[in-house]
Amino acid sequence: VSTQSTWDYSKFWKEMSILEKLENFRDGYKLLIRPRRAAYTMADLGNVKFTLNGIIAERKDFKVSGLRGTLECSIFHPLTSNPSITVVVYLHGNAGCRIDSLPLVERLLPQNISLVCFDFSGSGLSGGEYISLGAYEKDDVQSVLNELSKEYPQFQNVILWGKSMGAATALMYASQNWARICAIVADSPFACLQDTSSEFVREQVGELVPDFMLDAALNIVRKQAKEKIGVDLFTLKPKEDARTIRCPVLLGYAANDTLTKPEAGLDIFRALKSNNQANRYKTFNGTHNSPRTDEWFSYALKFISSVVEAKSNKSAPIFSHIAQRRTNSFSSPVELIHAAPPSSPNVKPKVSVDLHQSTIPTPPYSPAEDKRSSIGKSFTKEPSRPPEYPTHFRRKTIFSEENLSLIHISEPTRLLSISYAVFC
Repeated sequence: VSTQSTWDYSKFWKEMSILEKLENFRDGYKLLIRPRRAAYTMADLGNVKFTLNGIIAERKDFKVSGLRGTLECSIFHPLTSNPSITVVVYLHGNAGCRIDSLPLVERLLPQNISLVCFDFSGSGLSGGEYISLGAYEKDDVQSVLNELSKEYPQFQNVILWGKSMGAATALMYASQNWARICAIVADSPFACLQDTSSEFVREQVGELVPDFMLDAALNIVRKQAKEKIGVDLFTLKPKEDARTIRCPVLLGYAANDTLTKPEAGLDIFRALKSNNQANRYKTFNGTHNSPRTDEWFSYALKFISSVVEAKSNKSAPIFSHIAQRRTNSFSSPVELIHAAPPSSPNVKPKVSVDLHQSTIPTPPYSPAEDKRSSIGKSFTKEPSRPPEYPTHFRRKTIFSEENLSLIHISEPTRLLSISYAVFC
């Protein structure tokens, strides 16, 4: 069974004449949202239990209810005395399916890393009629991760590994849910779907078709797709979504890829670089649909190992203190804000954060220390603190990108303190 998506659009176009190519735009939306659907059987996934490099492993198949239909999913994990705490969730391309993830089984399981793969809505054996190139696929990712958090709570490190459409989906999902993701491996994502589509069609039809005719044809395809799925696909721009991603990202592009060109990936990388110095950009031999090289797999696995190791060595003492006090009862919101820090400022408790939960606890700080001499004095002035107060609890602290950032919750907390002060 082939483990790569073999549907090659270039062959599809080369068999047509110029007039046939233009005529084909009547159903051109199918190139975007209804490519040839991958067909396979459950037997193609292999044995339910198997041995890999002396390690006994198993595959479990399960279903998840998505927003656009039932998602067919599988999980591969090693049966060892030391349960796996890291899981890679594979996201296939537009004409792919979960079969595409099989090359990762023999590479991840010996490293005690589990693998989850599934068919997006409209792909493989899952329900749904159309794909959306990431617009709705990110909702499928959300549904699968919610199921994993319930059935496999031991997973502390969630890695998204996407190919083509799946890679773009990973970036779009992580832009809003980066705290839930440990890292991303993005293989050949498009930076802007409109630009990618225009360049691809231009290369296929040649210079005989004027630009205004080409733009008109693409607008027809755009409107057709929007009528079918209810979303404007040309608004998908992962290079803009990348600006808000805080987890480490590895971008990989085939050197001879003519669909998602390596040059376009640099736009995504530049946007990522401003947020996390752990991001990487890698090129390798091959084309968009060619089998990936061992060099690429080895580089990606080293990237995952380094991120997981760095995360395990990080210590953020504030979180365990918060988690401990979340169950306590408080008589008022201000009493919650005034929650006392640990008695010993030199003791840093272990981190205990559930990455499967998108809710980030509120950090404690004391607004009573904001003693102002007059009305109108700056509310953002850093108050003086007694020596015994732990410095890592300063309310304006912004942690490094590898940790959960508190920038989104420190401001609301300050506003709550100010509102209470004005009320009093």
